[in-house]
Amino acid sequence: MRFITVVPVLALVFNYHILAQGVGDPLIMNSELMALTDTEQAIETMEMLESLAANPVSINFADEEEIARLFFLSEFQVKVLADHVRQSGNIVSVYEIALLPGFDRSTAMMMEPYIRLEASKRLSATPGGKTTVLLTAMFRGAVTADDSSGMRSRLRFSHKGSRLSYGLTAENDAGEPYTFAGQPGTDFLSAYLLYDSRATVARVIAGDYTLRFGEGLLFNSNAWQGGWLSSPSFLTGRTVVSPYTSTDENRFFRGAAAVVGSLTGGVVIFGSSNAIDARVKYDEDDGSAYVSNLVSGGIHSTPSGREARNALTENIFGTHFTAGGDRVRAGITAAYTLFSLPLRPDTTDGINIHSFYGDRLFNTGLDIRASLDRITLFGEAGYSHPGSWAMVAGARAVPSSRMTINMLTRYIDPSYHVFHSSVSSSDNGFEIAGNIIYEAASHLFLTAGADLYRHNWLSYRSSSPSMGVREEVRVDYNPSENLSCRAGYNYMIREYDESTDTGLPGTMLIRRHQLSLLGAWAPLNTIRLTSRATWCTLPDDEERGYMLCQDLLWQPHSLPVRLWFRYALFTTDSWDSRIYVYENDMLLASSMPPLYGNGTRLYLMTEWSARRHILIRFKYALTARDDAGTTTYLNEVRGQCRIVF
Repeated sequence: MRFITVVPVLALVFNYHILAQGVGDPLIMNSELMALTDTEQAIETMEMLESLAANPVSINFADEEEIARLFFLSEFQVKVLADHVRQSGNIVSVYEIALLPGFDRSTAMMMEPYIRLEASKRLSATPGGKTTVLLTAMFRGAVTADDSSGMRSRLRFSHKGSRLSYGLTAENDAGEPYTFAGQPGTDFLSAYLLYDSRATVARVIAGDYTLRFGEGLLFNSNAWQGGWLSSPSFLTGRTVVSPYTSTDENRFFRGAAAVVGSLTGGVVIFGSSNAIDARVKYDEDDGSAYVSNLVSGGIHSTPSGREARNALTENIFGTHFTAGGDRVRAGITAAYTLFSLPLRPDTTDGINIHSFYGDRLFNTGLDIRASLDRITLFGEAGYSHPGSWAMVAGARAVPSSRMTINMLTRYIDPSYHVFHSSVSSSDNGFEIAGNIIYEAASHLFLTAGADLYRHNWLSYRSSSPSMGVREEVRVDYNPSENLSCRAGYNYMIREYDESTDTGLPGTMLIRRHQLSLLGAWAPLNTIRLTSRATWCTLPDDEERGYMLCQDLLWQPHSLPVRLWFRYALFTTDSWDSRIYVYENDMLLASSMPPLYGNGTRLYLMTEWSARRHILIRFKYALTARDDAGTTTYLNEVRGQCRIVF
């Protein structure tokens, strides 16, 4: 259920607001992640949050393109915010945002770390724009011969001007050579050129870019779906055409895209031809080549990984049209995909029976959003040929200034095919989710949510239709700028196959309970202490897990340095009872190591603003794990230098 297991970004953002008061650090985004979180999506989403923290949105520009950089807002919210500034003047407080249609106090607080409230006169940093160079190196030491180790290096270069922007990203994963096909160079190289104007053609991107339309049923390459149960809103529908700056080597578009009109009322035309990783095989009868499966991850440190590198060319051409008024807006999407080789999955494996088969795919979809005073309705329906259909629909109600209610339902047919969406055939089935957020008293928020789903076809660890339930209750209390507390309880139940040696396996229900406590205290305006305790249990497997964690942030006034320190103790019975905790890391990077077994985890990270335009970060992390009386150590060293001019 990617809707729920996608990274809880809104929780990250909201927790940042609670924990970063007092000392005020826009890079502190502490969160407790549930097991089964999609860590690849987590990294990409955290990159977007880090980018917003480094370059906050100036909402008083009344520029929809600028406000839309707040990727967790819906298209409707972007339009309402821009119209309010144009009609009523500058916003002077985040609490003013909470009173607008489609917003509430939780959403306004969520936005606060990533916005600026300067006057509407556009700021100009330098006449020629701003150029940023970010060089990151990460080394991981192996515990055993089977562990991945080595140096991972990444270079990001970007220039942002008032009209023209461009950038480049280069990366080598650990163990990858700096030469491919006999030519020197990095394993992954990405670049873009962006031109923004006030003319009829409002935006043109050449190179690598990302797309997102509607509720993400057809295109959602930035992986954001906003489905965390404690989210202030399930409403995510919007249009995004942005440069690609991440390092996922397969989930992006390479070609050109243009916006005619605007993202909230116009036409998007795009074309892409991108080489992606795939397993190529040959037919035993006629020797023709075909693809058995696509390969994700972008790791090319082994012979099989290098053989799959860029083995398949994906060609996509499409358009998206958006129109409507202040209360109702709708969009239509159509796209055609042509692969250089046919995809022929192994259908003898039952889970692949509904997988895409062939070399051509047509997708179309319709999305709509409507505002009725205190209620906002939204939805999207998608169809694939060959294949079937999918739909998502929901509502957001604000019956009072202290209460928000969210509801969402989805249906995805097992034969519905998309390749750049927030859903896939593994998400097949029916789902209904909802939550209530209530401000019980000043600074006291209560949140309760539930999600029920059923897979209509085979899925991971289930060889028959299966069901699941997810529930969450959370209490947030921040009585002052220097003290905040949170308690959360999560319950999950999932139907899996029984472990049997022979015969058709039956099903069993696996339950997981997790209780988390967090307290943050700033005894001085230069020091912040954050304590966490997490307990989880899997009663059906008689497994338990515990974690105690202490964080320290020190930011002296007299020195251009910052220091982060963490010490964590953990013990779990197996990998299934593992516990995730988000760590502060390099800029535009993320670290969420799974804690399992018996051991300790600590890290020390320092930041030095060498000069006004130079920033240097260094992090050392150590995980010590006891395995049957033998202690193993995993060392990680990361360094980074950012230059802005």
